[in-house]
Amino acid sequence: MKCMLKITCEYENNLKEIILGEGDERSLKSILEAEGIMVSAPCGGKGICGRCIAGVDGKDELCCRYYPKKDICVKVERRKNSVVRNVVKLPPEPLKEGLGLSLDLGTTTIAAFLYDLKTGECIGETGAENALSIFGADVISRIQYAENDQKLLRMTAVLREQVYDLMTELCGTGHSFKDVKYLSIAGNTVMQHIFAAMSPRSIGEAPFRPLSLFGEELIAEPTMYYCPCIAGYVGGDTTAGILSTGIYESDEKVMLIDLGTNCEFALGDRNGFICCSSPAGPAFEAGSGKGELKGSELIDEVAALLKNGTCSESGRLLSDGGKVSQKDVRNLQLAKAAVRGAIETVLRIEGIRASDVKRILIAGGFGMYLDIENAFTIGMFPEEFRGRITYVGNSAGAGASMALSQKNRKKLKDIAAMCRYEELSSSKLFYDEYIDAMSFE
Repeated sequence: MKCMLKITCEYENNLKEIILGEGDERSLKSILEAEGIMVSAPCGGKGICGRCIAGVDGKDELCCRYYPKKDICVKVERRKNSVVRNVVKLPPEPLKEGLGLSLDLGTTTIAAFLYDLKTGECIGETGAENALSIFGADVISRIQYAENDQKLLRMTAVLREQVYDLMTELCGTGHSFKDVKYLSIAGNTVMQHIFAAMSPRSIGEAPFRPLSLFGEELIAEPTMYYCPCIAGYVGGDTTAGILSTGIYESDEKVMLIDLGTNCEFALGDRNGFICCSSPAGPAFEAGSGKGELKGSELIDEVAALLKNGTCSESGRLLSDGGKVSQKDVRNLQLAKAAVRGAIETVLRIEGIRASDVKRILIAGGFGMYLDIENAFTIGMFPEEFRGRITYVGNSAGAGASMALSQKNRKKLKDIAAMCRYEELSSSKLFYDEYIDAMSFE
């Protein structure tokens, strides 16, 4: 007689029974995902992030490291995320009927906005943790997962299903998803490729060229529009941010910075922009550090250690760092050097000083929690930026919403043509600035 195991899983107020056959040696994470129950695992199931926790017979276990050997009861709770949402008013188009859905496909979270295309009014907004977190927290992990077409299509299906669920939630009882006639999408280049079922693999290896830079409408049901990308690591979220902040019309130098695991930068004015990206790494991920500190909290903690003399300018802990380990400090040094190094590099390429940049706009969810004074304490920004930094929220989501208007889609095309990309990974200038920015001076 074959030995069968039964898993009783509670997920989103539903009970599901899963029967395992003899010799099933999969982890609990793999078992649940095969049943459509998504478990967040930013590390890609390597057992190092500590985030894929589920209750197993009343005890917390890591799903990627738990292998069922008996009948068990499992409780999986969906993690809630704070999603930054910027709602904009669209120019009314009286002759256009139906609804428009705009999406900010962030690496960590997704924000969705539902609009009445005739009046230009936003009639609903929602957001959630990006379901692709089960394949890894950052775009590099997701590129690596998409090693073949089968895995790519699995990621696409997961992402599109989540968008469908968000759309259904927004439509509610007053509308049908069939009323959605237009879909506007802004995300980094990798996320846009995955949603479009296009392989991102070429972005993961030199010369980092994507299959598409998008910027065109796809006639379907609904009609889809992807905001134009600049390069493999500067995506439609950047052009959407330039649109929504209006800096493409600026007479003075402005820098737009989207802080995250991969930071994107755009420096310029109405005459054009230089764009680049710089990977900040694990320090800017939620839950990095031994105390499960978020990146902004880690900045606050290290800033305090610098002020009280517990941490040296070289990054060495001189005594007990409390919740902060030496590894945390080193990770933060790498992250802040990536940001400061990129800033100094584009300034030098443009031949201008930090004081010439009159406005610095910080975008994205990470920036919402950033204590600017503490960021200056660790040396993330030049002192000349003091008093000039403004948090602009979800500029990508606002730009994606604006792209529901044909007039703004034309502006996005013009913005993309104004931007030029600078690859930093092979730049000696960036390397030198990066090394110089490593200390907490």
